[in-house]
Amino acid sequence: QLDRLAASPGVLAIVEDRQNEVQLDETVPLIGANVLHASGLTGEGTAVAIIDTGTDHEHPMFAGAIAASACFSSYTVDTRSRCPNGQTVEIGPGAGDACEWCEARSDHGTHVAGIAAGRDYTFVDNGGAERTIRGVAPGAMIVAINVFTDVPETGKTTALDSDMLAALEWIFLNPDVDLPGGGTAPIVAANMSIGGGLFDDFCPFGEFEGVFIQPVISALRSSGIATIIASGNDSYNAATNYPGCIQEAVTVGATTRSDEVAGFSNSAIMVDLLAPGNEIMSAIETGTSEMEVGVLSGTSMATPHVAGAFALLAGAHPLATVNDIETA
Repeated sequence: QLDRLAASPGVLAIVEDRQNEVQLDETVPLIGANVLHASGLTGEGTAVAIIDTGTDHEHPMFAGAIAASACFSSYTVDTRSRCPNGQTVEIGPGAGDACEWCEARSDHGTHVAGIAAGRDYTFVDNGGAERTIRGVAPGAMIVAINVFTDVPETGKTTALDSDMLAALEWIFLNPDVDLPGGGTAPIVAANMSIGGGLFDDFCPFGEFEGVFIQPVISALRSSGIATIIASGNDSYNAATNYPGCIQEAVTVGATTRSDEVAGFSNSAIMVDLLAPGNEIMSAIETGTSEMEVGVLSGTSMATPHVAGAFALLAGAHPLATVNDIETA
């Protein structure tokens, strides 16, 4: 029957419809990170800042990985701070933790951090099979920074420019983190899977009021810290979101496992790099799932692949500049 079907007019090919699972351990080899892991290069001696909704400090993927924690979460009459102390700023242990007490819980920052620098995590999937996932740079330390506020009326979260600016300035003033065993590690990348708006060209400082974060992104780049930003998920073919339109940023679009640009990924001259972002399995907040992992898609997932890759290459070549690593 298969032979007759294959010989029928209009049939190009017959292939097995296999069952596939979405896993982080598929995309780590896809970008070649496993080759460095096998050589003992895991990003050790570096740190990656995750500027997002907070990173679940209690998740097994981050055991011993959180080197610093901060929260910049402004509030108004209509919004509420996500900082544990309820204030607009908090620096110290637990400050950048995922907001378990918030009305608008979010796995986003935890998922992103797991992709960038999650430690090995073994779990049993829904089919009963044991699986292990790890981040791109499982030896790098994580700086967890929450820059989102809750909007109770909508049940959503939002990140203000001022809070993003505060986070980036804090990184600039605190470019090294303490290591558990002594010594320090430099922050080599700041991951910002954040964005909005539509821009069809680079948005220079002064073009509109939101780009007041451009100078600090430029300063970070000059000091050896890459600000890595998602291009956005609006399917634009000649535009990106802000702040990915900032030229000094490393702007990232998403690809599929076939190394094709994902249909949702914004593309434009401002996009610098592409990385896997379609159906990525990574950490989610503890207590929300028995497996404590989940699948998300978007340029938000592609961006930490690049942040982790920066940590791997910076760990292998400590004197390399942001330009060197981006070009490589």
